[in-house]
Amino acid sequence: DPIQANYLDAILRQTFQVEVAHTAEEAFSRTLDVTKPIHALLLDMVLKNGRGLDLIRRAQRAMPGIPIVAISGYSFDPADVIGAGAQDFVPKPVEPRPLVDALAKAVARHKVRQDYVAVDRHLEANKKQEEQSLSKINAVLALTPKK
Repeated sequence: DPIQANYLDAILRQTFQVEVAHTAEEAFSRTLDVTKPIHALLLDMVLKNGRGLDLIRRAQRAMPGIPIVAISGYSFDPADVIGAGAQDFVPKPVEPRPLVDALAKAVARHKVRQDYVAVDRHLEANKKQEEQSLSKINAVLALTPKK
């Protein structure tokens, strides 16, 4: 719905950089454009060419971990939406503050997860270096003659 898309665009543009896609295919083709990285998806659960839960799963396969906030005016069980891979569900009619908050929190949680993974990798690398250093020290000590 172009009117709904324009309304959401106006709300979100105050806080986020926004790219609007009117179909699922248009949205997924934009995910391939590496010059414009996507940091989150706002997904209407009912689109002409796709069903919401399927689209959430498809988005998670295409961009693992991408924060997704789903919206709908139809009755969806938020547990099903989140179980499919969305981080939040906002019912229509959409109020600006809950929508902006949901997207901001989803992006922040994603950033925290990315930071955690980076720290974990760093710690693993340090642990391996320490183990290698200890092995070298132990090898030197084993070669040192006793007095």
